[in-house]
Amino acid sequence: MLSDRPRNLCYQKAIQRNAEHLKDKVVLDVGSGSGILSLMCAKYGNPKKRPARLRATIRLRPRARATCRLRPTMSSDVLDSSNVRIRNVYAVEASDMAEKTEGVVRDNGFEDIICVKRSYIEDAHLDDEVDLIISEWMGTILLFEMMIESVIIARDKFLKSEGVMWPSRASLYLVPCMAHDKHRDLVQFWDNQYSFDFSSLKGPASSEFFEKPYHNYVLQREQCLAMETELFSLDLHTVIIEDLEKIAQQFEFQITKDGQLHGFCTWFQTDFKGLGSGVKMTILNTGPDHDLTHWKQNLFMLDTPLDVKSKDRLEGVATLTRHPEWRRHLRFRLKFDHITNETNQTESYDKEFLVWR
Repeated sequence: MLSDRPRNLCYQKAIQRNAEHLKDKVVLDVGSGSGILSLMCAKYGNPKKRPARLRATIRLRPRARATCRLRPTMSSDVLDSSNVRIRNVYAVEASDMAEKTEGVVRDNGFEDIICVKRSYIEDAHLDDEVDLIISEWMGTILLFEMMIESVIIARDKFLKSEGVMWPSRASLYLVPCMAHDKHRDLVQFWDNQYSFDFSSLKGPASSEFFEKPYHNYVLQREQCLAMETELFSLDLHTVIIEDLEKIAQQFEFQITKDGQLHGFCTWFQTDFKGLGSGVKMTILNTGPDHDLTHWKQNLFMLDTPLDVKSKDRLEGVATLTRHPEWRRHLRFRLKFDHITNETNQTESYDKEFLVWR
């Protein structure tokens, strides 16, 4: 993640644009990982600088938690501002990465600003309500791994009524596309290998390859057979966990050029609202017209390519469903009609993809 420059610079830009409005604010970084977002908030923002509660003794750190440690007060200490520890950013991380993050925070001189807590957000305890929740929770097809659930829980537990979520909105986009390269690599591959015919394996291999998305795909704009459409958009200030169990959305595309429809691609956009009037919104878009991120695009391939012509229509419903048992996993179903422009003939298609179980 640290090597994803467009992603990191977008978060940094949002913080820098809003630095004036971050003054005297308390920030919560959910799933802080390496701590990069917390470090950015501490360096480029001006969050609230408040004295933490002084403790007379060092609290031993339990293995299941990484706590904010204060040195013991000695008899010679005077209770003035020089002995008060300042905390304005909470970095909450459930994994043992939290302990490593504490070291990174110390190495960068922000131990008096950033409080690292090893905890699931459900179990976390903070001394404050927070003004801003920042997190990088997005995954394959936006929602895979469902880290958004932790962000929603954090919002409901800790965010002030007038507080702000970053990202503030997240939207998923869908486009029909050609993918000759991937189809050739996965299907035509079997026709001739070292002068031998392996085509009998093509069917089983295709079923295995195409039942899941290709999550590391780089889509070029010229492969798109129509303009993308927004499938859904989530307002992080109001969305609830129950909203994520099943999301169904109708779509309609008018094909803009002749070609072979190999499947559909998805990508997402997240918006970071300005904290004050006149502050420009910051946008992270993972689509083909923008700088490539580690998310790239997600390719959902049909079992058999479909010949399409300009002005043909694709009309259908995309349904994203949360797995009832493996709660971090999803099902993505594309059910659509291909309506030819020349003859108005209709053919129906229906395919469900596993993301990933």
